[in-house]
Amino acid sequence: MSEETIHDSPAICTDEDGNKELLTTTPPLNVIFLGHVDAGKSTLSGRILLDTGMIDDRVIEKFKMEAKENNRESWYIAYIMDCSEDEKAKGKTIEVGRAHFETQKKRYTILDAPGHKAYVPNMISATTQADVGILVISARKGEFEAGLEKGGQTMEHTVLSKTLGVDQLIVVVNKIDDPSVAKDKVRYDEIVTKVSATLKGVGWNLKTQVQFIPIDALTGQNISSRNLNVPWYSGPSLIEALDDIKLTAVHDVNAPLRLPIIDRYRDKGCTVVLGKVLSGQIKIGQKVVVMPNKCVCEVIALKSHEINIHGGVVSAGENVELYLKGDDDNIASGHTVCDPEHLLEPVQEFIGSFHILDSSEHVDIISSGFSTNMHIHTAMETITLTKLISKMDKKTGKPLAQVPKFVQNKDTAEGVFRLEKPICIEKFESLNAMGRFVLRSDRTIAVGRVKKVKPLK
Repeated sequence: MSEETIHDSPAICTDEDGNKELLTTTPPLNVIFLGHVDAGKSTLSGRILLDTGMIDDRVIEKFKMEAKENNRESWYIAYIMDCSEDEKAKGKTIEVGRAHFETQKKRYTILDAPGHKAYVPNMISATTQADVGILVISARKGEFEAGLEKGGQTMEHTVLSKTLGVDQLIVVVNKIDDPSVAKDKVRYDEIVTKVSATLKGVGWNLKTQVQFIPIDALTGQNISSRNLNVPWYSGPSLIEALDDIKLTAVHDVNAPLRLPIIDRYRDKGCTVVLGKVLSGQIKIGQKVVVMPNKCVCEVIALKSHEINIHGGVVSAGENVELYLKGDDDNIASGHTVCDPEHLLEPVQEFIGSFHILDSSEHVDIISSGFSTNMHIHTAMETITLTKLISKMDKKTGKPLAQVPKFVQNKDTAEGVFRLEKPICIEKFESLNAMGRFVLRSDRTIAVGRVKKVKPLK
């Protein structure tokens, strides 16, 4: 994000010296944008920031000039989120874009995930930080079909967002004003029907977790106001729908501090770590320990999107930047910030239950000795299945009597896993967000939950 942004919002106040501070009186909501490449995720993110007054007019003019130079004049809105020169030239989001906006009801962090299949690992890390998913579907002829076909990212993103704990999903049918669509109700209904079937098939509850909204991000229709002007839709705009979302997940502010690090950088002599507080609280002056390397640090500053947090305290659910000083040389993404009294000891072996997805093209069978990559919260590590314990009956969900020699496509099983290097994880029942995992090579193979851990200590 550009530093030239506007922060006139109900969440901003000023201290005695006139410096801006962020009030945490309105609830935070972390939003992940999902969908196939070219569905319009970055354009939608940029449009939201434009409509909520977060971007200065001078910055917009600069982006328009850059887009024109790259022969991508219609991409200027997406440039708000796509910051690197490589992204702007390719027209694809490579790293996870991170921005924010506020309304009278909520404070939002936008996580703009890559749609190209080569960057799904980036999307997984971002999704672990999200409360709500916005699945962007292109209504344009050919693009919608490409996203839903077997090699498209729409299917994989819906599976991963459900698996990784996204609480609510808004499906926006974008490019509804494209000439190939022309706000056609038949086309919209076709998309809703097909996407609904896909979502239901991977476990989404269509009545309580999913809603569909037609939009046109490029022209700003039905984003912040109900200006789509079609007789067949009378529902909310996207921002209205977000403001009205009520999450079912509860963040425990009294539990031990857990903050998985999604990114880090150096600034003003400190190591700045970014991430979502999953449980507990953090305050300025507090001593913390970053596991698994036991880096003892002091919290020098607490910020959200480069603005100091009023009162110097944040609770579970907030997406923050921690300025750390001390033993801060060996801190990396995938590590976990803890309080000294409740350290999360690293684990190299655990028992997990897992479900194998439709991965027959990539893996025929899985047996003892099978190795791949495991993604869990913001960490990724090579993992090996050392022992199969049981396979579940597809009808009853209970373990079959015979210990399996292998498992395959669409099986659910339980096994012992060993990590190549120790990392910090939790049992799913202790902290859901740190106990969900994904097994993946070039495609997602299986999704699972940590049942028992064996700490190294």
